Amino acid sequence: MTSIEVSLDNVRYKSKPNRNDVFSIAERIAYKIRSYNQDNIKSFVDLVGKEGCTFCPATFKKVKDNFYETRKTKENFEQMQLFALDFDNKTPDKTISFEEVKNRAEKYDLPILFAYDTLSSINHNKFRVVFLNDISIPHIKVAEAMLLALYNVFPEADVNRRVKIYQ
Repeated sequence: MTSIEVSLDNVRYKSKPNRNDVFSIAERIAYKIRSYNQDNIKSFVDLVGKEGCTFCPATFKKVKDNFYETRKTKENFEQMQLFALDFDNKTPDKTISFEEVKNRAEKYDLPILFAYDTLSSINHNKFRVVFLNDISIPHIKVAEAMLLALYNVFPEADVNRRVKIYQ
């Protein structure tokens, strides 16, 4: 694995962030770019999966020298190498277990980097799966197409809770 870059917030949450927290996260996450490689990827996985840190799989270009001017927008999209899907299992005819997701991912040769229970999960019923693409995608249209393809492979993924590339 070469290095990957993500936008990672350093605030830890024990429960699902409220509406004000979500707004604050969106405002600051775009300029919190972190780089990970084979030697330190476990720290990223632990921060997200165990410590409750929010992440955006994409990174964004700086608009001005002031890092606060970086915004999580389609126009500022820089690259994306991780793709995340939420499985909330709310709809009875669209439920799926992690084991089923894992088997289907193997069938289609889709490498799962990690998976974790979301903060609102009870008895492992809600989880997020993060897929690792072999290269970074620098084009927003290609990244969006890849996400759409994943939603076709996994129609059980929660369309209303799509992990947003940008606002």
